[in-house]
Amino acid sequence: MKQKRFIPVAYKLYFLVTIILLSVLLITGWISYSRISKFGYKFNGDHTKTVVVFALNSVNGDSLERIIHEKNDKSVYANYLRNELKRIRDLANMKYLYTFHFEGAKSIYDIEGGDPNSKDYSAMGSEANWNEEDLININGCINSKLITSSKISSNETYGWMVSSYAPIINSKGKVIAVLGCDFDAETLVNEIRNYRIIIILSGIVLLLIALFAIYLTMNKSLKIISKITSISGQVAQGFLNKKVDVSTNDEFGLMSESVNQMINHLSDIVSNIDKESSNFVQESGDVRKLSRDLAEVANNQATLTEEVSTSIVQIVSNIEENTSNARKAESINIKVNHTLQEVVQSSSKSIVSIQLIAEKIYEIEQISRQTNILALNAAIEAARAGESGKGFAVVAGEVRKLAERSSKAANEISGFSLQSVNITKVAQKRIEELVPEIEQTLSMVKQIVILGMEQQEGTRQVSNAISMLNNITQQNAQSSDELAEASDKLALQSENLKDIISFFKV
Repeated sequence: MKQKRFIPVAYKLYFLVTIILLSVLLITGWISYSRISKFGYKFNGDHTKTVVVFALNSVNGDSLERIIHEKNDKSVYANYLRNELKRIRDLANMKYLYTFHFEGAKSIYDIEGGDPNSKDYSAMGSEANWNEEDLININGCINSKLITSSKISSNETYGWMVSSYAPIINSKGKVIAVLGCDFDAETLVNEIRNYRIIIILSGIVLLLIALFAIYLTMNKSLKIISKITSISGQVAQGFLNKKVDVSTNDEFGLMSESVNQMINHLSDIVSNIDKESSNFVQESGDVRKLSRDLAEVANNQATLTEEVSTSIVQIVSNIEENTSNARKAESINIKVNHTLQEVVQSSSKSIVSIQLIAEKIYEIEQISRQTNILALNAAIEAARAGESGKGFAVVAGEVRKLAERSSKAANEISGFSLQSVNITKVAQKRIEELVPEIEQTLSMVKQIVILGMEQQEGTRQVSNAISMLNNITQQNAQSSDELAEASDKLALQSENLKDIISFFKV
């Protein structure tokens, strides 16, 4: 970094005071100069107006108009007017007092109050030359029929001048000419210039006196500042056993006392920091050891938490599988219950059908008995018939045999049907006894399913909690590692702080 150039505060104060004094002197001088100049110019402008008003009372417009028409500056009135204007001019100390009129765009001199033999005398009929500002004031005078004045101006022929113009009006109220009055402002301008020079010289003298007084006043204060600066530089180099030996009853004395107090406080602070930094280095080592132990414990905890999380996930998986199997068993039990109910209903229908069969067999058995009786009756009748009834007797015997066999078969079928009805009723009774037990089993399976779902939800929440605990443990482990790194940096910085504090000499 580029070092800044050293500038003493005395130079800065001198420069600042110089600028302030110069500004004050310039402003006051300019105000005084401008006010005096304005007053002088205004005074001379008003003076020329007064002269014009006074001279205008000596001018007769009708008489001047005849002179202009006759172009006779030797008449009695022309001589009177010339002498009267000359008297007023000399009395008022004016440079020129004259009359002129316009012929088209030309301005023609008429009668001037002065010596016709002088070099600067404007003879009647000679042409006047005006600058732009004069023409504005003259035209304003003619148009408004009022007296006008010009500001101070300078030209090569007449130098510094202040002019006033008044309209000359005849008895008909017509402006036939203009009365002009010129004041020589050269003396006024010179006086104002001399006043300006006096103001500048006075300002320079006052500035030098003020700077000298400031130098005498601030020399002692600057020495005190130099001492304070020197002590501050030594303090900046680490020497806190220095003092500012200054005793004054002003602000610099207070500043010296403040600097000494600052050095004392800084010395106490450095001593305390030096003492505490030693303890800080030792304690930071202990913190580093504890943070490393904490990091190791946190890592072990993270490992155990991860293992527990894995086990919980496996338990959740087993519970989900058991719940799924319980749901399947519930579904199978429901189907078995429906099937058994259908079997009971089918058994009931089967018993009814067997009973109907038994009734039909009983009817067949009755028919067989009646057929057997008829066959006996036919055999008896065939025996009575003798030889002619033998064939019929054989048939009747065969019919009786068939009837006996039918009756025997019908008895056997009836027995089997009765046995089948009994067996079916026993099976129906057993099935009916089994249905409530199956329904109870189904209810228990449903409770198992509900409990399994609740257990599944609970284990899932436990799993989520374990996962969150695992994340927190991982974060703790990471924070512990970061704490260990931070403690290492803290120990290093503590040693650096002790090295930095050793820079100061208390």
